[in-house]
Formats: sequence, structure tokens, C-alpha cells
Amino acid sequence: MNKVSNAGKIWGEFYKNKKIDWVRYDKKDSRYFEDLIKSDYGKILIQCINFLGKDEDIKILEAGCGVGEMAISLSMNYNVKAFDYNKEALKICNKLNNILCKKVVLYIDDLLDLKVEKEKYNFIYNQAVLEYFTHEEKIICIKNLKKILEEEGIIVFVCQNTNSTYNNNDFINQPNVYNCNIDYVKKLFIENNFEILFYDGLYTSKVFTNFLLPKYMNENIKYYVWKIMDFLYFPSFIRRKYNLQFVVCAKILK
Repeated sequence: MNKVSNAGKIWGEFYKNKKIDWVRYDKKDSRYFEDLIKSDYGKILIQCINFLGKDEDIKILEAGCGVGEMAISLSMNYNVKAFDYNKEALKICNKLNNILCKKVVLYIDDLLDLKVEKEKYNFIYNQAVLEYFTHEEKIICIKNLKKILEEEGIIVFVCQNTNSTYNNNDFINQPNVYNCNIDYVKKLFIENNFEILFYDGLYTSKVFTNFLLPKYMNENIKYYVWKIMDFLYFPSFIRRKYNLQFVVCAKILK
């Protein structure tokens, strides 16, 4: 298909040429990934996984994993695979994956043109992916994921809210983003034969750090501010108020 999204190319150049303090694998150990699963994002994902109603034989896929931190965290307790379109991101992910003895199975694929369709999963998720697709590409993405989803399987999209005024400054430094908010994603799911199980605003320390600091701020300063923010607790009303990101969890209907 002819892609409109330029995200894959831009993120590839970003990972290849820029020193990224967010993913400094030389400073991470197993404790980092244990803490990540306890974060707001991690707790919400676990809540969504629990909608499956079983503890055994759960197969999880992060479809568009980037550097794959959450996939690595989930792999401590689940069978997890992850793919990305971006080779440069997967190189970083592989180095992070080494910390936990390569528990995550990584491979290259494209959400808009899936090549690997043999295996099916109970639970598929991604973060900060859908907003980079046009409306037509979002529909293709959902239909492709349905092909590799088990009966009564669950998909979770974690997205940046492109309609939030608090996010406008952050989008300046990103690839093109397209319409993406809670109601819009819920509607996409419903129109493609899914039942909405859960939705909410999502607060993450990384996103809030970008919101607090100017876009030209030194990356090292951003890194340490993020680490401080990561230790702080913020109640759910803050994530709903600012709604910088959101999560929508849906189950495929029979």
C-alpha cells in the first residue's frame, strides 16, 4: 500500500543519530523493569490483561514496540513477542532485552502490511503508534491485527491525545500526527466489531516531563527530571484532567 505516514523513517533516523537518554540500557537492570510494570501504564495493562479471565497460556504481542521497554517488563510474567517496522529501534530493544536474557522474541514487521500471520495472540497492544496513521491507515491497522487475534482476544491502544492543548508543543518535534482521541478510537473499535471494555486518560512521567520542560531543554536534564517525576505519585484525577495520553481496551466479538 502507499503509506502517508512518515513516522517509520523519521523515528529510524532519530534512533540512529540521536543520543537517547530515555533508553540508556547501560543504566538499567532487572529492577528497572520490575518498577516499570508497577507504573500507572503497567498497572493499566495488567488490568486489561485480566479481562481475559485466565492466568495460563496467555500470548501477548506488542505490535509496534519501538525500544520495547514494556514488552520486556511483561516478559517477566508472560509469553511475549514484539515487532517493529524500525530496525534501529529493534537494535536498541535487543540490547535492553539482553538484561532479562532475551525473554522477548523480537522480529521485524509492518502494522500496515503484516508479513507474519501464522501465530495468533490473546492480547495485542501498542503505545504511541496509532496517532501517526491517517484515518484509512488506522482502519487497516485494526483489520490486520484482527487477523492475528484469538477468539475473544483483546487489543489495547495507548495513544497521545492529539486534541489536547497541553500536547501541542510536544508534537512540534515529532512526525506528523493525525486525529486521535478517546471517542474517536472507541468508535473505530466499535465499527470493526469490538466491544469496549475499558478506557481512561493515562498519566506517564515521560509525557508529563515533556509537558513541563521546553522542547529545547538538554536531554540529560530531561532524563533526570523524568527520574524524579517517576518516584512521585499522582492520583487518577490528574491523568483525566490533562489527558495527555489515553488508553482504550476492546475485545473482539464472536
